[in-house]
Amino acid sequence: MRRLTSCLFFLGVAACARGERAAEPLATRLAGTWEGRSFVVATDSGVPWTYVMTVGADGALTGSLTFAGTNQPPVAMRAAVLTDSTVSWELGPFFSPAVGAEVNSSAVARYAGDSLWGTFEARPTAGGAPVRGTFRAKRTQGAM
Repeated sequence: MRRLTSCLFFLGVAACARGERAAEPLATRLAGTWEGRSFVVATDSGVPWTYVMTVGADGALTGSLTFAGTNQPPVAMRAAVLTDSTVSWELGPFFSPAVGAEVNSSAVARYAGDSLWGTFEARPTAGGAPVRGTFRAKRTQGAM
């Protein structure tokens, strides 16, 4: 009987621990610093960038995008949709080194652990065809 009671106790503790993980705000899973590259075509070397994402008091995921090797100010990012494994952002307007013009942009990413990968669309503010590409990143700081 004692063995059965012990087993039930540990199963209850495990169930509570899983409940705590499920109750964790999704935004906290993406908070931190991410370094990545955007690719307009698969054969290019990519444009390096850094995302710094934080969770606000209201639980919203926000952050900034900076491009390595430029003097451009950080670009504000706003998470539009966030699920267990995907996130989408709206950015802009900003000057995109990948496009060579001022753009408004959206991105959709999948994430797992410290990896982030997805697609983006940059729409030139002066008009013209949108530029689409891919990106990938690794978390370099922050909690997982």
